[in-house]
Amino acid sequence: METDCGMELHLGDRTVKVPAKMKLMYSDFAVNEISAEKEVLRLKSREEIAQQVAISDQPAVIDTAVERPATISAEVEEKIDEIFTKKSGFVDFPIQELDKEQRKEVHVFVRKRYAGQLVSETQPQAIRVAYGRKNLNVARRDVPDFCHFTLAKEATETAYALQLLSKFMNIKQKDCFKSCGIKDRRAVTTQRISVPRTTIEKLLDLNKRLRNIQVYDCQYMKTPLKLGAHWGNRFNIILRDIQEEQHGMIQERIAEFPKRGFINYFGTQRFGSFGTSTADVGREILRRNWEAAITLILSNKGANGTVGDATAEWAKSKDAKKAWYMIQGATRFASVEGQILGALAKGASWQEAILKLPPFTASIYIHAYQSLLWNKAASRRVREGGEKTIPGDFDAEGKPLADGASHFSIYMPIPGTQVESPNYACEWFDEMLTADGLTVDSFKSLHSRFALGDSHRPLFILPEDVESEFLEYEDERALLLPGLVTKALEPEARGSGRHALRIAFSLPSGTYATVALRQITGFDMGKQSMKELSSIPVDDAADEDVENAEETEDEPAKKRLKETIDDSATVVA
Repeated sequence: METDCGMELHLGDRTVKVPAKMKLMYSDFAVNEISAEKEVLRLKSREEIAQQVAISDQPAVIDTAVERPATISAEVEEKIDEIFTKKSGFVDFPIQELDKEQRKEVHVFVRKRYAGQLVSETQPQAIRVAYGRKNLNVARRDVPDFCHFTLAKEATETAYALQLLSKFMNIKQKDCFKSCGIKDRRAVTTQRISVPRTTIEKLLDLNKRLRNIQVYDCQYMKTPLKLGAHWGNRFNIILRDIQEEQHGMIQERIAEFPKRGFINYFGTQRFGSFGTSTADVGREILRRNWEAAITLILSNKGANGTVGDATAEWAKSKDAKKAWYMIQGATRFASVEGQILGALAKGASWQEAILKLPPFTASIYIHAYQSLLWNKAASRRVREGGEKTIPGDFDAEGKPLADGASHFSIYMPIPGTQVESPNYACEWFDEMLTADGLTVDSFKSLHSRFALGDSHRPLFILPEDVESEFLEYEDERALLLPGLVTKALEPEARGSGRHALRIAFSLPSGTYATVALRQITGFDMGKQSMKELSSIPVDDAADEDVENAEETEDEPAKKRLKETIDDSATVVA
């Protein structure tokens, strides 16, 4: 599988493989976002989060130390106190003689004296102070612009977690929640999220209703989060069933790891994990062979459930309408197969059916093909030039590298993006595109419809803050790392007989933990390889998510896309 994706090399001899099991348990794979300031978002205990919730639940009291401005009389103050005590009603007082600064003093006084429990609004003839928004009859302006918070989750997709929050908060998810990127589903993860115009109390109160999701460390901010604004991610990973006789070799490789780094390939999950290569689909889209692209998408051998039934029907009868109606529930509209069959059933052409996909979904296929070409070029560059700079190498700014520059400064362009390429990379891409019946111009007319991704990518990556230890345990499913609601076994409770490696490291955004791990194991760390190696099917995760959706009665949970992106792809977020 790795060689099919252009991942042909390791740094150093990896003839001896370490076929370790990864992600056997959700808690075996922890991903903690690292902020732009390089602060790691820590997974907090239930007790710590409960303490934050308890503080937010404490009843607000009037702060009599807040000085009353001269514009508010003692009589008006008493009326406002009464509204606070009764938790209902409103009071108006004229503002004709108040200037802007005096009106501001009133709003500040109300917010501070009444601990944010009352709202104030400047109306045409008066300032209205009320308990609750419904008494204002206008939009609230006293709520902070944005609230940032840490979202911790286990065995849950980022998109699903945000769907659940939006439902409980009665807000629309679209264009509301912002993050620096998505995180793994089959893992325990932490990341920052921003949401506009809500309160800390409202967010923390969600913890009483959530399962496998927690919210904490809320903070008011002036701006939302932006995609890719974080530094990267901190990974803490358990690799199970390590052979004891390989410990010494593994230790040598780990000692070399932070000094030598690894080739920064796009991971196998970039290319799909359900029988259809996303790169093959992307190639057909670039050829404008829309029918072939759809045939590949709908020949997904890994599709199961009603989607699998639908694709089987399509393969047999080519009746799009009949196949489409076989897909049950919201999956009919949310899955890629459902969206394409639905478009075809309504008379769309092959091209129209592809272009009706959401831009992000459609772009996945182009990205996969670009990634395949990049991986192949990276392998050729390392094979021919090794771990040193050569003529034609460029830096992150697209400028030629100076003599003596570190090979960690080498960046290679992404094919099809509008960036100047080193001579050798340009030639290699042209060769590969020509072999596929394409040219660089094949990408140009797609820029308006498909997001073609980053312009360049570092060839080598150095992991930071590498830690490791060998653990002994007895039970195959022994908890070796903490989860959201579970604790890792103490050493004396683990037993013995089996060996695992715990390894932790930090990677910049855009890099894959599975690619870093292959440098240590010399083994294919992709999903299909892990599935074949493990006695516990990887696809169990999908079944458990469905149970979660049913228990919360959350309809959006049923809209998970069973696409060709493996959940591990979120490592790059």
